Amino acid sequence: LHQKLVLSQYASSCPSSKLSKSLSSAIKLDMDDRAKMIQYFASLEGNSKEMSVKIEDILPRPGPSVPTIITVQAPAGIGKSSMLKYMCMKWGCQELWNSNFDVIAFVECRTLNRLGHLTGKEFLRKILLDPGFEAFLEELALKAATGRVLLLLDGLDEVHGVAHLNNIPLGTTVHNGRNGTKEISSNRKHSHYYYDVKLSPLEFTQLLLTGSILGGCHVIVTHLQASKWFLSLQKRLVSLDIQGLSDEGVQSFIHRYINSKKYLRLQ
Repeated sequence: LHQKLVLSQYASSCPSSKLSKSLSSAIKLDMDDRAKMIQYFASLEGNSKEMSVKIEDILPRPGPSVPTIITVQAPAGIGKSSMLKYMCMKWGCQELWNSNFDVIAFVECRTLNRLGHLTGKEFLRKILLDPGFEAFLEELALKAATGRVLLLLDGLDEVHGVAHLNNIPLGTTVHNGRNGTKEISSNRKHSHYYYDVKLSPLEFTQLLLTGSILGGCHVIVTHLQASKWFLSLQKRLVSLDIQGLSDEGVQSFIHRYINSKKYLRLQ
């Protein structure tokens, strides 16, 4: 699994050779990543009571009517990125959320910083790495509108200027090359406008989170604890605090890791 992106194809329609290649890549996670994979979380219930949550139950029903943002907060190094990679691997193996989503994309937020100012369409092209991107974009937008797309944003706190995310209005000013600036209006009729103007990584991220780009898609975003940017987003939010692997989870992981190594040797 590459850091820029993981899987962005339809699991059910992938040719067997292409799917096998994707699954092989998914299995080749290094030990540090795999050792941190999280299967159980704690989620606040009511005022202070906590309950256990399995990954499979985070999005239990296909096609929720309201676009959902799930925020995963935890200290650095506890396994947030590995959790997202685990989701991608299980989806690619057709073992997780295949009835929920046709497309799952993994976005490493610090990679967006290196891309600099791009149009919304250029950002998506870099993220998806699809050779037929132009034809795929319209279909992707339609699938997002029906709740069939899941974005996994890894490390939102690493986007430059994220502390000011709450202060960026939807009608923000964005740069448009040598022509100076253009004003993005929050009540524009066509969201495709955002695909054609230059955006900073922070602005692009905000447009994803507010549904102005790929409107209707669902988002799972990881970040460090004590980040309160999401309180201003007008979507249904579920906040999770990662607690770590249970003893049973550690043993189960070790067995799966050894079995995967044996499988790769046989290949």
